Amino acid sequence: MNETKSLEKHGDNITPWMELAVPLFSFGGAALAIIFWKFNILLDIRISLLGCVIASCILAYLAWNQPRKDIVALSTPIYSLVFLASPPDILPAIILELLYAVSLTILLVRFKHRYSTRESHVARDDTLAGSLKTYVERTRDMLTGTLPDTADLATDVFIKFAEGEYREAALSAKAVTTNNAALTRAFSIVAEQATLLDQSLPRPSTYGTFLPGDSDFLAISPPPDAADDNNFDITLDNALLLLFSAAWNGPGKDRVYLQPVLSFAHRLIESD
Repeated sequence: MNETKSLEKHGDNITPWMELAVPLFSFGGAALAIIFWKFNILLDIRISLLGCVIASCILAYLAWNQPRKDIVALSTPIYSLVFLASPPDILPAIILELLYAVSLTILLVRFKHRYSTRESHVARDDTLAGSLKTYVERTRDMLTGTLPDTADLATDVFIKFAEGEYREAALSAKAVTTNNAALTRAFSIVAEQATLLDQSLPRPSTYGTFLPGDSDFLAISPPPDAADDNNFDITLDNALLLLFSAAWNGPGKDRVYLQPVLSFAHRLIESD
């Protein structure tokens, strides 16, 4: 346990230096190219392009280490390798390097504020209240044994859905199998309904639902005389709330990442 804490602390100390390295390497490579051009030094422009490659790899590494994966940041090394494979003449290369360095810096800022949520920068996990707190506490024991990877997936899907990234939420939730049948159905329901929302499709005549035996896991009980449209919406709300509870009660640090979307979870359970 102490070793784990030591590694986490060490990682927190390294991350700011790695973030600083992104603009340093990218703009440093561009500066090197300008020196080549200014003093008419005949060296392969690929040498300066390596700065962008290294900066892209660092940014991708930072993105990979977050539970929420920024696809744009993860793919930056591909573009830098394209430049390296077929470099233009030195003057166009300088312009491209400067633009690419600016782009990497913007992506770093975007990634840092949107996808990177360090524990020291967010509120603690004592903000649950009302019906949401009651539901999460009620289902805690029922979700005991949820694997860390499952909790991370639940966190990822819930956050993406809350932020309106329906396509990404559907992709993350699709074909997820857990050690809890009700939770597996929750992933499937969110995947189906997120796809419908992403493609602006109407409600289908048949759709995924929970089973009668799942009733203890549900936050909202559908009224017996509810219209089918209402049942459809309540099914989605229950699925999202079950994912939220699995994430919140999980063994990892998922509560930290859920802080920015707590208001969405509260609205789900209080609107019905």
